[in-house]
Amino acid sequence: MFRKLYLAATIGLMLVVMGVAVTGCPQDLRSRYQVTVQNLTPFQTFAPLIAVTHSNNGSVFREDTAASASFASFVTAGNLAGLVSALDSLEAVTAIYQSSAGLGLLTTAAGTITFTIQALPNDVFSMAAPNEIAMTDAFAGLDSVALPILTRTYYMDSYVLTGGNVELADGIQNLIRVVITRQ
Repeated sequence: MFRKLYLAATIGLMLVVMGVAVTGCPQDLRSRYQVTVQNLTPFQTFAPLIAVTHSNNGSVFREDTAASASFASFVTAGNLAGLVSALDSLEAVTAIYQSSAGLGLLTTAAGTITFTIQALPNDVFSMAAPNEIAMTDAFAGLDSVALPILTRTYYMDSYVLTGGNVELADGIQNLIRVVITRQ
């Protein structure tokens, strides 16, 4: 009898340690990530940015596909509220961060933005920041990149809206470093 009780207690303790409540309901599995975005592009500033954690089957934008109306409005007119509203209604989205100010030059305090965002296991990370100077339809972006176990550095790609489609931009060089650290 004692042996069965000991075995049941051990299994119950293992389930709690593994993050599974004894009732069978999983505990909140969200992880927190610190994201530091640094503009290394000379003479180029960016409008307020948006960052999103979402499931692998969702996206904020995809290369070689049509941009949603809310994303196109964000890139061309800076309509951040419309994009946030559209993303917030999607089940695939875990968390949204929107900066209150644009990304300034590296030589200024506004050249770096740091924020915290949450993600579920297997989520990916997307981010976009419209260019303020180069063209009204250009933006820097990260498209559904993996979230790190510890820390990872990415550099945002340059994109442009061409006929409503998202395309990699030729001749536009954005140097924006994004460091993502699991907390």
